[in-house]
Amino acid sequence: MDHEMMPPRPLMVNPSATVETTTTTRKTTGLTQELLAGMQSAVGAAYVMGLTAMIVVWIQNWSPWAPFNDVAGALVPSLAAAGTAFSFPAVILGTLIHFSVSVVLGLLFAMLYGRVIQPHFNDGVPVLAGFMFGILTWLVAHFTVVPFLGSEIYGTLPFLLVHLVFGATLGLLYPIMPGLKHKG
Repeated sequence: MDHEMMPPRPLMVNPSATVETTTTTRKTTGLTQELLAGMQSAVGAAYVMGLTAMIVVWIQNWSPWAPFNDVAGALVPSLAAAGTAFSFPAVILGTLIHFSVSVVLGLLFAMLYGRVIQPHFNDGVPVLAGFMFGILTWLVAHFTVVPFLGSEIYGTLPFLLVHLVFGATLGLLYPIMPGLKHKG
């Protein structure tokens, strides 16, 4: 039995599938850039919020260590017991929690801004959106997290102020992050 070698059949590619893949890749890349921008801007906003919080506690004549102890105490209650005293573990853990929560909030802001709001990056819209996001984060924190912490610091008006600073800074930094396609 003599079999002739048949040439391989050419692979048929559906052109519309190629376009879909390219479009999906572009959408994924765009979303990745938006999320990365959200995380980057949140780190900057967390830094500015932290500095503002330190100024606020100084103006209010509170201990500069109380916020660190309270935040760290959410995970390790014995650290909250330090009260107003300096605690190196509380400063480290409190800072890590602060920046970690901020990065998660930055991701949420990027998803909301890019997928729900979809505004242009002009006329102060990002800062206004960030400002409103700061109010939202304060409301959520005030009614869910603060009662858990049991701290008098977080029930005050200055706590709202630092969240407004966080949100406005987030909105200010988000559109200028590298890789974002600017609309408008």
